[in-house]
Amino acid sequence: MSSTLEQTLSEAYDYLGPRDRTIAQVRAHLEQFGATEELIDATVTELTGHGYLDDSRYARCFAEDRRNLDSWGKERIYRKLLRLGIEQEIAVEASEPEDEDQELAVALELLRRRMRCPPTDPKARQRAVGMLLRRGYSWDLAYRALRRFEGRVT
Repeated sequence: MSSTLEQTLSEAYDYLGPRDRTIAQVRAHLEQFGATEELIDATVTELTGHGYLDDSRYARCFAEDRRNLDSWGKERIYRKLLRLGIEQEIAVEASEPEDEDQELAVALELLRRRMRCPPTDPKARQRAVGMLLRRGYSWDLAYRALRRFEGRVT
């Protein structure tokens, strides 16, 4: 399919309409639309120049949402941002919580939501830590959150 810059921009705007996207997602969508690499480059340049495409903004919003809504840790956020096509440097910066206490508080709240009371045996403790690790928290932070949940000050 041969398209013009106007058609390609229109398609990109339609794709961006419902929600924010990464540059990589827009590029992939426009490739499926049948746009040439030259048209895709021109469209991305236009969209970034006008602020419609901004991977840094996308990464910050994504990280904040995943941290606050889904209780994800920084490692899981980082991995997902890379899979979405965000550059490594931007992904590292966006996945870092504002402070470590914030991340610990989110992990602790997750434990409180998921477990009625602190684990009393090693197997239950292992499951609790495993849950936090799957959510993207580091070993150290997972154990600190568990100790705090158990009433041991860390």
